[in-house]
Amino acid sequence: MKVIAFNGSARKDGNTAGLIRSVLKELEAEGISTELEQLAGKQIQGCIACYECFKNQDRHCAVKKDMLNECIDKMLEADGIILGSPTYFANVSTNIKSLIDRSGLVAKSNKEMFARKVGAAVVAVRRAGAIHVFNSINHFFFINQMVVPGSSYWNIGLGLNPGDVEKDDEGIRTMETLGKNMAWVMKKIEFRVKPFAADQDCLGRVLQKRPGSPGFFCQSQVSENYQARIFRSLAENLGPFFMLGSFFTNRLFSLLLITSMALTTDMR
Repeated sequence: MKVIAFNGSARKDGNTAGLIRSVLKELEAEGISTELEQLAGKQIQGCIACYECFKNQDRHCAVKKDMLNECIDKMLEADGIILGSPTYFANVSTNIKSLIDRSGLVAKSNKEMFARKVGAAVVAVRRAGAIHVFNSINHFFFINQMVVPGSSYWNIGLGLNPGDVEKDDEGIRTMETLGKNMAWVMKKIEFRVKPFAADQDCLGRVLQKRPGSPGFFCQSQVSENYQARIFRSLAENLGPFFMLGSFFTNRLFSLLLITSMALTTDMR
């Protein structure tokens, strides 16, 4: 799994970057790879409302003279997205606003392509106005059907000069908790959702085969990862008592899995 984070501050390594790194550190501790994209010094123009993305439906913005499509590609490849912004006149930075407007419209025009990714907002502020920034970023996540984890407080850190947020103990703790919660949510989604998507790929072929024929056990290949996850989860909770019977129940589990999938399909 991977998380891509965008620092929308005009300062490359200012307070916003420091807060984001506190989140990424916790994600990396949970085995999730991370990448930080610094938007400082890079120009991303605003949406021109041409609506060509609805015509092209190629998962890219029709305006190709800046790095916006590179950002979209990184967002598509990632399982989680962090948008970080300082507070400029009680609102997001111009680069984050452009990223929200253009990538958001591309996502809506391409069958909700960000749906069920995990999103988190990170906000740096000197004194006030951060809640509006926090809400603006979260509205982007919500309208794109993304999953948003919470933390122990709003995801805000206080600071003016670079490094000031490091003195905000509660802000740093909030970011650390956010990283842990984001990792937890991502692992739950990875465990429960993605294996079923793989199984659907050959479900139709499985249902057309008779027990005993070569095609009948197609499910054993696409469901292998899912079964392994189930067994690992049970083993962590039941220990050796479960492992003693896992070998004998493997085939039974496979049969129950494909039967339940068949019944689910019939009920649609």
